[in-house]
Amino acid sequence: MKTAVNNLLFFSAVGIPIIVVSLISPGPYAGRALLPGILVMILGLMFSLYYWIKGKKADQNYGDERENFIVGKSMRFTFWVMAVAVQTYWWYNFSICGNYGSNGVDYPLVLLAVFWGSFLAAYIYNKIRV
Repeated sequence: MKTAVNNLLFFSAVGIPIIVVSLISPGPYAGRALLPGILVMILGLMFSLYYWIKGKKADQNYGDERENFIVGKSMRFTFWVMAVAVQTYWWYNFSICGNYGSNGVDYPLVLLAVFWGSFLAAYIYNKIRV
């Protein structure tokens, strides 16, 4: 059951933002993002249903400490890759537009602040918790 829930959370973290952006964005191509978001959620539900049906066997096969170790290492690698990518993206846009992006809002800076802010918040939370 734990494996099914974790799987659904991973797919939701990818699918829900796609759906929300496609529904609230005023852009002319926003509607084209709705179907991929729904598809991601359907796939997530299908895999989660499969793990839910397998029950404890799925939790034993995929929920052991090795899986947590593998996911943790993968997340650390992804964090470092995204740290470089987000900062490169911001500096590239800064070199072109200065402090203001399109419509006077520096969206890459907002992305950079959310990235490092979430890291800092998670670090403080886990430091207090330990």
